[in-house]
Amino acid sequence: MTKAKTIVLTNALTLFLAIVSLNLSSQVLPDYSDTLNRQYLEMTFDSLSEISYIDTNSLFEEHCCSFLILGFLETGIQDSTFFNSIFERANQVAQKHFLSGRAIFLANPLTNLVDGGVPQINPNDSFDIVVLSFGPLSLVSLDFLKGIDQVNQTTRNLILANQSEASSN
Repeated sequence: MTKAKTIVLTNALTLFLAIVSLNLSSQVLPDYSDTLNRQYLEMTFDSLSEISYIDTNSLFEEHCCSFLILGFLETGIQDSTFFNSIFERANQVAQKHFLSGRAIFLANPLTNLVDGGVPQINPNDSFDIVVLSFGPLSLVSLDFLKGIDQVNQTTRNLILANQSEASSN
C-alpha cells in the first residue's frame, strides 16, 4: 500500500471515529450506573480457583473477582500470562454466575449488542439469560473485546452443556 493510501485511510478512520463519538455524545443514553447491570458487573465471588498471577499481584487487589477485571485489559500491558490470567478469571466469574442461575452475556461496548447473538433457552432451563453492558464506549482495545468474547463463549458452552445434560435425562 502506498504512503498516500495509508494517509487517506488513516484520515478516514479518524473522521469516522470522530463522527461516532459526536453521535454517541448527542444521544440520550441509558444510565448504566444504578441498575442490576452494575450490580452484576461488580458482583464478586470468594470461592474462585487460584490464579497465581492475579491472586498474588497487588495490581489486582480491588476488582480481581468480578467482571471488572476485564478493565485491566485496557492498560496496554502486552503479556500473554497477563491476558490468559484475566481471561481465565473472567471465565470463572461467568461460571459462578451460571451456577447462581444467571447465564451472563456481555454486550460489545461499541455496538451494545452481543456478538454472535444469544442462544435460545428452553422453558425448563434453570437459569435466566442476562445481558450486561459496560456502557456505550467509542474506543476500546481489541484485547477488551476478546475478553468479552471469551466470557460469552464460556456462557454459550455452559448453556449447551446444561441443555445436553437435560435432554439426556
